[in-house]
Amino acid sequence: MTKGSSLARLLFSGVCFVAAPAAMANGGGGTTMGSSFPSESAPRYDVNIEFAAGMEALKAGRYEDADRAFGHVLSINPRDANSNYLNGMAEVGLGKLKDARRHFEKAVKYDADLILAQKELGVTLAKLGDAKKAGAVLEQLKARATACADACPQAADLRAAVPAVEAAIGGQPTSQLPADSQFLIASAKSGDREQA
Repeated sequence: MTKGSSLARLLFSGVCFVAAPAAMANGGGGTTMGSSFPSESAPRYDVNIEFAAGMEALKAGRYEDADRAFGHVLSINPRDANSNYLNGMAEVGLGKLKDARRHFEKAVKYDADLILAQKELGVTLAKLGDAKKAGAVLEQLKARATACADACPQAADLRAAVPAVEAAIGGQPTSQLPADSQFLIASAKSGDREQA
C-alpha cells in the first residue's frame, strides 16, 4: 500500500464521517444531501390575509372557508390561542365538535385568560356528552368569576360564560357566535383583550 492511497482513504473516510450526519439529519437516503430550505412546492400563506379572510368568513357563516383560512394560519403559527379558538368556532358551525374541542383545548392551553375559549370548551364538552369534564370547566369559570368579582378585564366574559356552560350541561347547548361579533376584533391599544 502506498502512502498516497492511505491518504486518499483517510480523506474519503473523513468526508463520509462529516457528510453522514448531515445526510441523516435531512432524512437520509436518496442521492442528494438535501436542503434545509422549505419545499418550493409548499403553499405559502400570509397570516394576516388568512386571518382576515377567516374572520370575514366566520362572521358571514361560511364555516368551511373560515375553517380553511384558520387552518392556514395555524399551519404557520400552531400556538396562536385566538386562531385555535376561532378555528374551533368554525368547526362548531360545521358540526365537527370533536375537532372544535381539540382547538378550544389548545386555545385555553396557550392563553388561560381567553375566557371565550373556556366557555366554548365547556359547552362543546357538554354537547359531546362529557358532563364530568364540562362540569370541571364550569367550576374553573366559577372560581375565576369569584376571584375576579367584576374587577378584572375578563369580568364580562366570565358573566356570560358561567350561565352558558350551565345551560349546556342542563341540556340547552348555547355554542354560537354572539350577534355582536366585536369580541373577535383585536385592537392595537389593548391587544386581543378589551380592557374594562
